[in-house]
Amino acid sequence: MTAARRALAVLAVAIALIARSGFACPCGDSASGGGPLTGSVDRFAVLAGQSLSLAHGAWNADGRYTRLDTDQGTLLVMAAGAYRPFDDLEASLELTLQETWLRFERFETEDSGFGDTRARLWWDAVDEPMPYERLPWPAVSAYLWLRAPTGVVDATSGKGGSLGASGAGQGLGTWEAALGARLQKGFMPHFRVAASGEAALRLPDDELGFERKLGPRALAQLSGQYLPSADVDLGLVTSLAWEGEVAVEGRRRDGTAQRLWTVGATTSYTPPRTALRLSLLVDVAPPVDSVSANALGSVRIGWSLAYVD
Repeated sequence: MTAARRALAVLAVAIALIARSGFACPCGDSASGGGPLTGSVDRFAVLAGQSLSLAHGAWNADGRYTRLDTDQGTLLVMAAGAYRPFDDLEASLELTLQETWLRFERFETEDSGFGDTRARLWWDAVDEPMPYERLPWPAVSAYLWLRAPTGVVDATSGKGGSLGASGAGQGLGTWEAALGARLQKGFMPHFRVAASGEAALRLPDDELGFERKLGPRALAQLSGQYLPSADVDLGLVTSLAWEGEVAVEGRRRDGTAQRLWTVGATTSYTPPRTALRLSLLVDVAPPVDSVSANALGSVRIGWSLAYVD
């Protein structure tokens, strides 16, 4: 790791220790179940974020984990903006820039470039009942992602899926549409839980010089929040992502389906009398057998700073 990357990692850890930072840190990922950038009383938001991912191991198609002897990682920078034309509807746009590297003994390779562009519509369909109503119903939201292939495709992983791949955030090489929903419920004054799920389909492409069709993708996510004050929240989140088998030249490639399980912690801090929100995410793909399969596991540290008004 270069001195600059090492400094970034130290900075990210320092932020985790001394600055209370975001529950839904949108730090860029191929599978994302994060919430909206704005609330129902806001009109717009702009956000800048950065994340560092360091690979620790990989799972084969049978779910057997092996620790890697390579220096492999991803540095990702993200910018996003969101606007609410109505109180219950948010439209957002996300752009990314990514650098990846792989070093093993005397072999070394690096790549950088723009990532895919993602647009999302988020609809707060049903509000949570007021506390005095004593009703059990959660708040219900639905969202639609559209991912455009504006990024450079990593040819070394082009015949596989995208979960945990170092170049997945850079470019899928094809269009992807995802439909998802979130249920959220508050318990007592300071606790909140949420369950999210989404499913995505990809169009066929010939980005790598041959006919290819990435498999469908699904994501399930559970999260919990503790809000000790109006300015701070702390959260835990776990996600399980899945991708179907890839088809090349019209033939499905056996053994290319993927699963990836991650667990993480999040914090956010909104300084009093400001429109700023500082957020932090730390997550890891646990190095255990059987749950994940045919994927690369990483430790990720990410932060974001948003202006919301």
